Amino acid sequence: MRSTPLLLAMWVGCQPGPVPPEFWPCGLQPDEGVVIRRVRCSADLLESGSGAGADLWMASPYLRAVLRHPSAAHTRTDIGGGTLLDAAPWGSDDVLFEAIPMVEGGWLSDIEQIVVGDRVVLRGQIRAIPGLPPPTSSGERVVRWRMSAEGPWIRVEGADALLLHPRSPASRDGDRLYVDDVTIAGSLLEDLGGAVIYDAQSPLLIAPTDEAMDWLHPEGVPISGHAPEARHLELWSQDRRIARVPLVDEDFALRAPAEVDRVRATGSGRAPSPFVAPREGLDLQVGPRGGVQVRPLWTGRPRAFRVQHQGQVLSGARTLPEDGGTVWTGPGSVRLTIEGEHYEVEVPVDVRPRLQVSLQGSEWPRAKVSWDVAGDRDLTRRASNHSALRGAGVDFAVLTATFDISTGAGSSDDALRWQAGARLVTDQGFPVVAWPMSRQERRPAGGLPSITGSSLEEVLALLQAERRAVVVPLQGLDRLPAPWATWPHPTHVALEAPVHDPVAAWGAYWDWLDAGRPIYPLGPVAWVEVPSASVIHTIEVATGLLRGHLVGGSGPDLWLEVGGARPGELLQESLTPDEEPHSGTITLIAPEEAEELILIADGVAVGQWFVDDRPDQVLIPRGTRWVVAALWTPGGGPWAVTAPIWLRSPASASDEPRRSSPRPPR
Repeated sequence: MRSTPLLLAMWVGCQPGPVPPEFWPCGLQPDEGVVIRRVRCSADLLESGSGAGADLWMASPYLRAVLRHPSAAHTRTDIGGGTLLDAAPWGSDDVLFEAIPMVEGGWLSDIEQIVVGDRVVLRGQIRAIPGLPPPTSSGERVVRWRMSAEGPWIRVEGADALLLHPRSPASRDGDRLYVDDVTIAGSLLEDLGGAVIYDAQSPLLIAPTDEAMDWLHPEGVPISGHAPEARHLELWSQDRRIARVPLVDEDFALRAPAEVDRVRATGSGRAPSPFVAPREGLDLQVGPRGGVQVRPLWTGRPRAFRVQHQGQVLSGARTLPEDGGTVWTGPGSVRLTIEGEHYEVEVPVDVRPRLQVSLQGSEWPRAKVSWDVAGDRDLTRRASNHSALRGAGVDFAVLTATFDISTGAGSSDDALRWQAGARLVTDQGFPVVAWPMSRQERRPAGGLPSITGSSLEEVLALLQAERRAVVVPLQGLDRLPAPWATWPHPTHVALEAPVHDPVAAWGAYWDWLDAGRPIYPLGPVAWVEVPSASVIHTIEVATGLLRGHLVGGSGPDLWLEVGGARPGELLQESLTPDEEPHSGTITLIAPEEAEELILIADGVAVGQWFVDDRPDQVLIPRGTRWVVAALWTPGGGPWAVTAPIWLRSPASASDEPRRSSPRPPR
């Protein structure tokens, strides 16, 4: 048996005719024609790809690719395979996460797959693609994959469109996607942010970027030259930029569309080169770099801080160490905003001036958090643009888009931190928001399994088994079985503005606290305690959310302390009925027009004041288990509520809740 591979190789090498595809050596680039066979060894698999032994390997002199086996797609496990899983020019890593053909708006299931010459033929039944509108018709369809032997092209016949997820990071310019040093081009129908939809009537180009324009515009204008320190070559027609091509190195040679009448080079943090007419032998020189030296003069505790810079050439944000540093922005003038204290200074940056600022630490370091929001897709960077959230002062967001952003996509402004999540609707009609408690291997639907149509109890059990933070609406808590008989339980509850008395409006939440369930309140936003307000880190915000160091609401911020314990914490020395009442401190940081302040202990109001008349100290009755503070405005106006402070361990709660006094009806 050990001599079989050697004998087979000798037989292949001695044949006068072409090698049968099934015997084609692993990972070998064909000189001509197209080879299609099963994946046989690791050399067939693309670097960074997702192919496996059950998949099909396709290769031409220009491209190599892997087609998914028929059972299930990679990104949409509810439908069939037969999808383009990996693809790249020879010598490059994989540039696809997956490309799924679309037939009548859906894709196939129950697929039969056969190889006929240079084609892969798929036959199956049309099914909906999760996350997209339902297909316009049903029934059986036949689709064929073809790889060209004459160039870096792949075509899918019998399909209407191609839903393509590029590897991340990827950028788009017109109909072209750029992934590392590879260009993907087709006829664009729609940009979904992370994924794109191409017209299947046009072939898909996958080629090295420095060759792609030659294939796309064989009759175009030849352009070549040298552009040191540049990152892109811009092709213009009159006053319209028609292409922005990444430069693989300083020397370039390509063909531009015939309508191009001027070109220039651009570089990060530099002024662009002057416009010149398209020709060969160009020398494009971008401008010099410019910077601002920021040296803080601390009046409080030294700490790292962020500097937002907005200039004529380059804008962005950078975290600087506590002793400062240089922000490179390109020549011209720039406005600097130093976060935390919001200093704004406009300075020229061509001479690198020294900017002296004074920063003072905040007594209440807080992060403003939002969740249950869909990512505002940045169609240029293939990421999520959170300018609207940033404008509202949000530091951290849990994105719950129903359609996946491309793998690894992040905020287009990294001053705003985020975690991927998902918003699901149970068969009882209750929305459930969930996000990872820790980073795990990415899966469809923001890392969550497909649970559409499940009951609220089934959703809870599945998500808690997956170690997810889970938010349910107040009505959902009320519909679950008795809290003392429910496990697992949600981690957070989404409250709504109380129109009348919050004690009555949020009564279902008090039942769960009385049962010893540490569930934390959320509203449209939350304020979460963090170590520093200047540098917001994802792990610190996520930890504060999970531990309940927060106040939920519509925007107002307040804080409650009892004996040194903060919201979400347990008082170190438990109270007994014989001890004196404990005192607490309530701090309003940003009341935002809220009218009344209320102290709630064990589900009963033990103190209520107008905001302007609030006391500095409040008394908490003896024997109290938990206490919260709340702001509210009659009629459904601004509101906030802290997470509970536990004066007794939640585990010490009895099997059923008790009341120290009757609760108003709800």
